[in-house]
Amino acid sequence: MIMGILNLPYGQGTLSIELPSGNLKTLVEAKSIPGLEDQSFESALSKALDNPVGTLPLSEIASKGKKVAVLIDDHERPGTPTARMLAPIIERLAKAGIRLGDIEVIMATGTHERPTKEQVQAKVGSELLSRLKIHVHYALEKDSLSFLGVSRLGTPIWVNRHVSEADIRIGIGGIVPHPWAGYGGGGKIIMPGVSAWEAVGKHHLLALSKDSRIGKIEGNPFREDAEDIARCVGLDFIVNAILNDRREVVAFVAGDFIKAQRLGARASREIFENPLASKVDILIMAYGPRDETLWQIIGNAFTLVLAEQVVKSGGTVILMASCHEGIYRLGKGIHHLNYKGDESGHDSLLEMLKEGMRPEEILSETIRGNIAYPELGVKGYLISRLAASRQIVLVSRAFESKEISWLGSIAHGPKEALDEALKTHGRDAQIIVVPRASSSRAFPMVREKP
Repeated sequence: MIMGILNLPYGQGTLSIELPSGNLKTLVEAKSIPGLEDQSFESALSKALDNPVGTLPLSEIASKGKKVAVLIDDHERPGTPTARMLAPIIERLAKAGIRLGDIEVIMATGTHERPTKEQVQAKVGSELLSRLKIHVHYALEKDSLSFLGVSRLGTPIWVNRHVSEADIRIGIGGIVPHPWAGYGGGGKIIMPGVSAWEAVGKHHLLALSKDSRIGKIEGNPFREDAEDIARCVGLDFIVNAILNDRREVVAFVAGDFIKAQRLGARASREIFENPLASKVDILIMAYGPRDETLWQIIGNAFTLVLAEQVVKSGGTVILMASCHEGIYRLGKGIHHLNYKGDESGHDSLLEMLKEGMRPEEILSETIRGNIAYPELGVKGYLISRLAASRQIVLVSRAFESKEISWLGSIAHGPKEALDEALKTHGRDAQIIVVPRASSSRAFPMVREKP
């Protein structure tokens, strides 16, 4: 039996694992696509802006006297080169007769923690920051929100007033794979970007659908709901950067928020998707160096979606993470606010999981409002469902078995974990490895047969 050795990230170092080469079905990696150089960057952006997909150019959409809302993604999306994208958009609006005083920039924070002034400046750039009116969306500030109705899937359409009262709405963002929306970009700048806390919570319940998953767009209720809301609000134009695995821009799309996003998603798929013919017996995911706490691993939507999407029922999910700061630490892998406007509530959910609450019980607590915010409850449900349907093995030296018995079992090294999994599933077990689960958006995808 020929063995292959993989050095997988663990903490600030690596751990080695020997895999029978005949068992390794896929080593999940993104394609190496170079980012655009400065001159190519400007040229590609101009070309996208002047040749939009499915809409007229900005010069024909905008006209003198119109009020324009430009929505930008926030500090949690550092890959989007917002300042460089904003400048030519403002220039085109000015040429169309729009005064600077009639342009408002709204940072679409969703329910993320509010950025500091320094983070806003880093995103917008000091030159534009001094010239434009900048608003930071706050999902809990009811006086700054307008209720416009309900989406077809029952989500409140409740958005930032600066957006609803504008004549023209432009969204700037990036496109990479998204664990629930299929891919980012497009209408997501409205939902969750500039929506009310309650609306975002209701929307996130759609992540419970098995069709709300990475790499899937058509027939994905999570994305369809966001796009229905964006349509009702009136998102007129998007400019999205397609990013590689190093967060460099490889291309731009602009125009209609659905048609342009689909074009960008196809390009992103070529970079990140690793196709599989069928589900596998064993999935190994390595999380170093961003693996300080267990919650960073199991509270990661990427983990939860992939494990169910590519591992057979009864299969084994091996998670390699140092977890040297324990199960949970405030601010480690946490960036969503509860209804009080702070980052808390994870301790109560973890107690529910430790008590062995079934998925349906956690869902009930979520819908009743007994969990700090709905997305947290959704993750709790998915963790519980995964633990009930797959064998989870945590490779970590930070815990004893009894500390994580509610989740699965512990192994103090990757060989121990793999040997046990091969005993369970047989020597012909099929394995896939995600070597950079905390830093890469590369993902395996089982395509449904037509």
